[in-house]
Amino acid sequence: GAMPRAAWRLCALLAPAAALRSPLLFEHVNLNVPEGEAARAFYVDVLGGRLNPYAILDRQVHVNVGLSQFHILFKKFTFKGDDPVTVPQRWNGAIGLRTVEDLDALAARVRAAGHPVDRVQSRGEDALDMRDPWGNRLLVAAARPADVETVAAHKGHPGGTGSLVAMDTIWVRCPPGAAERIADFYRSVLGVDASAADGRAEVVFRLPDPAPVQTLVFEESPDAGPADAYDHDEAAAVHLAMYLPDRPALEAAYSAADARGAVYVNPRFTGGPLAFGSAATLEDALDCGQFRVKDLTGPDGVLALVLEHEVRAPHHKSSPLVLTKEAVAATVAGKGAAQASDPVAPADCEATQ
Repeated sequence: GAMPRAAWRLCALLAPAAALRSPLLFEHVNLNVPEGEAARAFYVDVLGGRLNPYAILDRQVHVNVGLSQFHILFKKFTFKGDDPVTVPQRWNGAIGLRTVEDLDALAARVRAAGHPVDRVQSRGEDALDMRDPWGNRLLVAAARPADVETVAAHKGHPGGTGSLVAMDTIWVRCPPGAAERIADFYRSVLGVDASAADGRAEVVFRLPDPAPVQTLVFEESPDAGPADAYDHDEAAAVHLAMYLPDRPALEAAYSAADARGAVYVNPRFTGGPLAFGSAATLEDALDCGQFRVKDLTGPDGVLALVLEHEVRAPHHKSSPLVLTKEAVAATVAGKGAAQASDPVAPADCEATQ
């Protein structure tokens, strides 16, 4: 049976303290939708994202948002062939973006394309509140100088970046009682710092200064839906990708996930390249730079939320975290923090996520 809540809290307190670190980057959100051209038109032409020209464009668009991306599939890759997407996916929460464009000008273009926009307060400042054609909520605020500096300091994704320069805050609704278990999963399994209080869990992503942080927020809500919606509702089967600090962090996370039975092998990618599929061994995870988890459980074994993660290290072939020569020179001169380990050039071709 499940351990009483007070008991697992005590176990968490008494467990040996590992050195928790901040993850580097919330790198992408994956949303499947039926209409690829409508996705490109909204995220690129209307919002100002930049298309990655090397993504396999006959089945997906990868839209660059600074060092992060939207991955939007309209044909699902399987080892048997491509299956057209019929059910649009919905992010259960909201996605916060930063733009260098004037908010009034952006709002006018969004309205002209037929999408309602509200002016709201978000992250303590003015923002545009809108939804994409499939109902995904976006909160767009003005870019800060450091957002632009961060993009310039790294190689980024093929195609560069447009006026959208950061994906800075990501909100996920979760069932009541889930926040503490989710934070524990990030700490105990993924080895990254996470906090939980008052029905809210937070994971903060930190690149070397002067990069602004990114924040992944899990908010308990009676309207969140079932914890395992991913497993039963195609509209809820979204995923995210995140980067851990280095190869040793990936090794520790895989080992902890394996011990908890949390390593996920997505059957959709059977037979495909491991870098975009599912590593099932530690050797494969270290070789390709990623593995997957989806069942976020507490130390008592109780499921908090099903949310698929691609967990990566900076040596993954699609990593945008490669410092430019100028940034390396600044680091050597003592003007910046150390470079992320295992840097390699981004892949010329990204398969499918």
